[in-house]
Amino acid sequence: MNQQNKCSLLKEEVKSLTDAFKKERDRHKRTALVFRILSVILAASITILLGLKVSAEIEMFLKNLALAFGAIITVVSAYEAFFSPRALWIRETITYSRLKDLQRDIKLTCDESNEVSREEFENLKKRLDDILQDDLKEWIKLR
Repeated sequence: MNQQNKCSLLKEEVKSLTDAFKKERDRHKRTALVFRILSVILAASITILLGLKVSAEIEMFLKNLALAFGAIITVVSAYEAFFSPRALWIRETITYSRLKDLQRDIKLTCDESNEVSREEFENLKKRLDDILQDDLKEWIKLR
């Protein structure tokens, strides 16, 4: 394979990875945000529900509702602890940023004809491998 094709292939690979990490980063960001907001809203609701003074029948219903909200908070917290969407979001943001830097450097290194020296290509490929290896190591730490 000539250097021209290698440069095009590297550009395509980095673009594909960048798009995938951006998608996952955004998904984990949304999940982390939703769970955090849900926990806060439910916790505040429990306080309000237990503090309301109304008829005995309604008070019993509100206490049961507060109990259910407490159980939901427990499930949400367990999910957050097990799947760590916030940690995944941070990890994927770092990898995404590093891939964007690499993508920019590839554009600057490869000229319009997509020609690049063998040494430059090997350096760019090594950087990509290092980025992916670091990401894998961080993922393993989270698991």
